[in-house]
Amino acid sequence: METNSNGGGSGNSFLDFKKEGSSGEKVFVTIGQHKLDLKMKSARTSNIPDLQDVSIEHQPPPPPCPYDHLILVVHGIGKHDSGYFEMIEKLNKKFDKMFAYGSSCGMKRVKFIAIEWHSVIREDLGTIIQDVTPASTHTKSLPKAIRAAIDDSFMDYVLFNDFEFSKKIYTEVTDQLNNQYMEFLKTYPAFDGKVSLYSHSLGSIICYDILTNQPTNALYQSDDQRQFVKDGDSNIASWKKVRASQLHQEKLQHLDVNPIKREFKHPHSSSFLPLVFQTYNLFTTGSPIGVICGLRRYNHLPIPSVINWFNIYNICDPVAYLIEPLIDKSFKQLPTFFLPKFRTGSKKKSNNNGDSSSDDELENLFINKRASSTLTDEVNGNNYNSNNSNVDQPPPPPPPQQPQQPQPQNPDSSKDEKPFSNYRFDYAIKPTGIHISEYSPLLTAHSDYWMASNVLYFIGNSLK
Repeated sequence: METNSNGGGSGNSFLDFKKEGSSGEKVFVTIGQHKLDLKMKSARTSNIPDLQDVSIEHQPPPPPCPYDHLILVVHGIGKHDSGYFEMIEKLNKKFDKMFAYGSSCGMKRVKFIAIEWHSVIREDLGTIIQDVTPASTHTKSLPKAIRAAIDDSFMDYVLFNDFEFSKKIYTEVTDQLNNQYMEFLKTYPAFDGKVSLYSHSLGSIICYDILTNQPTNALYQSDDQRQFVKDGDSNIASWKKVRASQLHQEKLQHLDVNPIKREFKHPHSSSFLPLVFQTYNLFTTGSPIGVICGLRRYNHLPIPSVINWFNIYNICDPVAYLIEPLIDKSFKQLPTFFLPKFRTGSKKKSNNNGDSSSDDELENLFINKRASSTLTDEVNGNNYNSNNSNVDQPPPPPPPQQPQQPQPQNPDSSKDEKPFSNYRFDYAIKPTGIHISEYSPLLTAHSDYWMASNVLYFIGNSLK
């Protein structure tokens, strides 16, 4: 027999009563992690135990968790078999080495876990693609290897644009994110750190859509975000302030004139599943979000349910696009910000392009040197300085004076005239290695993000 404190049945309640013995001489009460052995006065008495005779068996707390951050990795198009998981393990080892105790980077305890959705979706698809694929029997036929690569990769994007299969993709990725998080908690029950998403290519638009379509009754509440932004360290918070000002101005401008044009609505907006955790940072790499959301013609780019969003792109990646111009057109006036190269030593070196950088340079962008500084302030503090060596060109000269027109104002414009108070969302990297032509970087640019030292260094320093 089991009863809770109110007399009802309970299998998993916080407070459980359990009688043992043929005449009910003993009552065990579990309160959280504490097990109480209560002796009854008499077998015929009521269910009220004798609280004067209580012994407590304390269950020790779980061992400390070796990680402060969990990063779930979502891949893009194409087959991601055992090599993908091996690559994530190498990524973990490389990150641990970069941010080991005593290193110049400072210690960061992070676990990367892979999410693999391609194989599950292909199992649901069956043999449809194979059945309709022409055989490569003729000498002038498309080579079998090329056909297989197209079927394994490009067809993912085709499936993503199918209504039913896109729903399956969103559901599968959400389920895996939740399951991996819960499995991580089972392994490390003392974990109380933050969870971030690291996505690539098509995986970035999948994560973005999931994070911008969270149900209103999601398991976490928006107030929970306060634990992440005690220092005001959020480029999303800055975006929300500007968005509020924009909506207010648009409401005034359209009052009694014309209704605001119809907003794009995601076809699966009512069927997205909730995440069981609050997402801290969203890292998108090689992402087509800019062009896909641009084609959706949103009135306003939806804001994801995260604290920070960092979009990293290789300047030679044909699949990667900017997101800042969709957030606010004022970003188009700003120069490109390149992530500094990671160096194992602190001495500055020059590359072939005349850039100088060191492993201290990026670190200095993130470390709070002043009490009033925040992580994102440090990241973006130099983005408006024309002398910044990581900027490919100086800011354009100010436009000629025009007759003053009423414009929507940034709520913080009185304090800082710079757009979004120095917060940035797009970060560029350059192709690595020696290339024999201007086209050769195209072959590897889209896959260079995973193990890139400057990308991992940026990710590590963005985690607090």
